[in-house]
Amino acid sequence: MSASFHPSDALLAAYAAGAMDEATALAVATHLAFCPRCRAEVTRLEALAGATFESLPICAMADDALARTLARLDRTPPAPRLPARGSALPGPIGAYCGGDSARLSWHPVSPGIDQAILVSSDRAQARLIRMQAGVVSPRHRHAAAEVNVVLQGAYRDAVGHYRPGDFAVEAANRFYRPVADTDQACLCLCVGDDPIRPSGLLSRLFAPFAG
Repeated sequence: MSASFHPSDALLAAYAAGAMDEATALAVATHLAFCPRCRAEVTRLEALAGATFESLPICAMADDALARTLARLDRTPPAPRLPARGSALPGPIGAYCGGDSARLSWHPVSPGIDQAILVSSDRAQARLIRMQAGVVSPRHRHAAAEVNVVLQGAYRDAVGHYRPGDFAVEAANRFYRPVADTDQACLCLCVGDDPIRPSGLLSRLFAPFAG
């Protein structure tokens, strides 16, 4: 299975270099599980980086080089884990919930929409969003860009129709209203560092649950 919407070249380069927080790396790795084109590009970038590193001239290292390197490793996000055997969830997502999303702690966001937190840090948060078939999300926006990767089902908004594997980037401060397809529930991985900012009276009533 492939995808129609992909991460930018800059995001793929950052992923290949390991210069990415865990939540965003999880989103890219999940997309890679669907997309052979992007997997090939990451492999190419990793090979290019390796060749460039080998071509660098040898130079003397500072006395504290090892200590500084180990300190940087502590800040590097772990590589996305493999899914649990028999997991019904695609890509590395299964490793974060034992292969079964039912094991997660789900909380309501609005009628027909629930969320479960997978990764939360001071840099970004990754959560699963589950929309029942045909549900229309409250119109909302985010102060910072948000990434959505479709895992199961599909949804559409004013920009496009997103299916499994698609990597959708919602621009900062743009109001949008996702609508799940009517044939099955839609499960998405959402990554961002800003809570939902609803629009309208009904949405504001559910705002405390969406943060």
